[in-house]
Amino acid sequence: MNWYKKAQKIPADQWQYDEDTMYDYYDEHDQNILDQVYDFNNSKSGDRQPWRLIPAKRLKKIWRDTAQMGFVRDEKGLKMIEDIIIENVRKVHANTILMGHTTHSPDAYLEDIGGSMNETDEHDYGDWAADEKGSWRISDYALGKLINGCMELMYAKTPEEKLTKIDWILNVIHMRSDIAGWFVEGGSQTLNELSA
Repeated sequence: MNWYKKAQKIPADQWQYDEDTMYDYYDEHDQNILDQVYDFNNSKSGDRQPWRLIPAKRLKKIWRDTAQMGFVRDEKGLKMIEDIIIENVRKVHANTILMGHTTHSPDAYLEDIGGSMNETDEHDYGDWAADEKGSWRISDYALGKLINGCMELMYAKTPEEKLTKIDWILNVIHMRSDIAGWFVEGGSQTLNELSA
């Protein structure tokens, strides 16, 4: 896998993405926050935040096939994985802001982008945005790396570049095993098998 070895030599702090990619991410991020608030405002008691996971079987097959052939054969599957990662990072980012775990005031942030929540009690939103175990889907530590990884992923041109960026993002997620289950079916166990 020469393309992979070459890509791995580029340190994450030397990655580059253009200004348009950054603006695209944040424009879509603000819209995502409004979408999350809309979904929450229109949810019924006991509802949960809609959430998709990367299918473990397809993820492992794409990685295995690429290792054997030296190129990404299942580009449609890779695109699906890319979309799920970006969608879930955006949701974690929105949840982290809306539950008051950033320097932004949730109410002031919503006011700036033209939104408002029916409930001002963050715990009600937290119940809606929690996973099956009741853990809030927020991240105080991995979020910055995941956002930068998503911008790199959005900027990547070839399927092989995208696979390298996705691999980097999955490694960040793997290091924070508590969030692995928010991205991949089987969580840390699947990522352990992928890295073996």
